[in-house]
Amino acid sequence: MLDEASGKNENLQEYLNQFDAKKQDVKRVQILVDNHKSVLLLIQENVEEGLSFVKQNERIVQELKDTNWIILNLFQQADFLIVIWSLDKYITISENSFKRDQLLKEKSPMYSLTIFHLVDAYISKRGNEDRVTN
Repeated sequence: MLDEASGKNENLQEYLNQFDAKKQDVKRVQILVDNHKSVLLLIQENVEEGLSFVKQNERIVQELKDTNWIILNLFQQADFLIVIWSLDKYITISENSFKRDQLLKEKSPMYSLTIFHLVDAYISKRGNEDRVTN
């Protein structure tokens, strides 16, 4: 199944390569295409390479100045941090994502998941009961 998904992702990449990579819309789509690699690295629990890869995309989403894409990138970073149980960094990044989402008129697709993950992290860390209720 992963091989089939990877093949489809390669076809999508070939199609995307026909367009000007400097255009904003193409950069946005490239991030989605790159998400496949990020998910594979997460499945393999290859945290070092995964975080490095997500950090590369971080520069692109910062250039786009699009809060939804920034939130998606932060969510991906948090996914890798929880694999190595880096709870403090996970919480910091998730709180950053949550605060950015609070500024949006329409919440990002990651909003509910970020809240769920933060509550889970606060409970796991213990001593953060006040943060859960706030």
